[in-house]
Amino acid sequence: MVNPGYKESEVGAIPESWEVKILNELGNFSKGSGVKKAEANSGDLPCVRYGELYTHHNDVVRSFRSHISAEVAESSRAITRGDVLFACSGETKEEIGKCAVYLGEGRAYAGGDIVILSLKLGEPAFWGYLLNAPKVSEQKARTGQGDAVVHTNAGALGKIIVPYPPETEQKAIAEALTDVDGLIAGLEAMIAKKRDLRTATMQQLLTGKTRLPGFGEGVGMKQTAIGEYPADWKISRIADLFSDISMGPFGSDITVSNFVSEGVPVLSGDNIRTHKLEDGFKNYVTPEKAKSLKRAVAKRGDIVVTHRGTIGQIAFVPGDSEFEHYVISQSQFRATFADAVDPMWTALYFLSERGSAQLLEGKGHTGVPAIAQATTTFRKLLLPLPAREEQTAITEVFADLDLAVKAAAEQLSKAKAFKQGMMQELLTGRTRLI
Repeated sequence: MVNPGYKESEVGAIPESWEVKILNELGNFSKGSGVKKAEANSGDLPCVRYGELYTHHNDVVRSFRSHISAEVAESSRAITRGDVLFACSGETKEEIGKCAVYLGEGRAYAGGDIVILSLKLGEPAFWGYLLNAPKVSEQKARTGQGDAVVHTNAGALGKIIVPYPPETEQKAIAEALTDVDGLIAGLEAMIAKKRDLRTATMQQLLTGKTRLPGFGEGVGMKQTAIGEYPADWKISRIADLFSDISMGPFGSDITVSNFVSEGVPVLSGDNIRTHKLEDGFKNYVTPEKAKSLKRAVAKRGDIVVTHRGTIGQIAFVPGDSEFEHYVISQSQFRATFADAVDPMWTALYFLSERGSAQLLEGKGHTGVPAIAQATTTFRKLLLPLPAREEQTAITEVFADLDLAVKAAAEQLSKAKAFKQGMMQELLTGRTRLI
């Protein structure tokens, strides 16, 4: 039963004052053209390439990743304010036709595999949002043809049915969603600044160019085999610092048949994306199985390094981690360090520019990327080592920076979820602004 003030339509229940139209009624369709990958940065004229509609442009074209030359522009399709750009090639039917509206005033261009809807009716910003809404995306998915590569076209997109609110309401909805986009953009910029600060801080503190209060007053720098460091820091071989090191198990030691729903987590590359072991475990083995693997088990305070596939990732297992033990994979090795070494310090150093260069020195150049003789190579690496107290003080700075980035990322996630909720309410007419 339809609520008072609403009516049934081809797109579900909508307010009585709303109409229903097909996209062909809203404007004219055309096709983008030209702009090869090699031409994407050939000049200074802004351009949208179809892949960027999936990765960069969300609802509204706000900035450009590609800029083409005047010569390339001659064979490209010019776009003007109010044009909606649809990606007409993609990997899945669920994503096909992702779009964004161009609201700029200057000259811009659309590359190939883009379908362009030049609007004659309605508030342009509103259509950037509505045409990515779930009900419309479901219709776009049904237009997709192909498996390995999915395509759609102007003829199919033109038949999509959409709700059409009064233009004053379209404008109000667009303004509300634009405000939320502004909040999201502000949070993204803040996160980028915090990450830049973290990178700059890493460069200064991990090389000793900047010392924290209470450490190294009046101490100069010295040249070492791995660069310039404070004179009171040691440069030590990893072989002299660890108490235990071991490779992951053979593939035959852990198979799908060993996995259980809970127990000791089996680490994957996703768990070692940053310097600190991340949650999100997919596979587990029983404690008995883990015990049988003996030294292929990491414990709290260990570091874990990837040496095959995606190589050079390194993370430490924090002392307050949820699990006491973790089974490492075939593409990883683990090490336990002496008390003089803060494991977080080790992980941060080998993720820094200087440390990463050392770690990847043994990278093979054929077949699957790998660090040759991984644990042997690792033993030979050099680690700059301030006093343990200074290591801890520096890692605490990074822990605070990481918390700040995490808090901002959580705010961003909430803002994006809020936007999705707003879109669901406003673009269906369940919540009215006018």
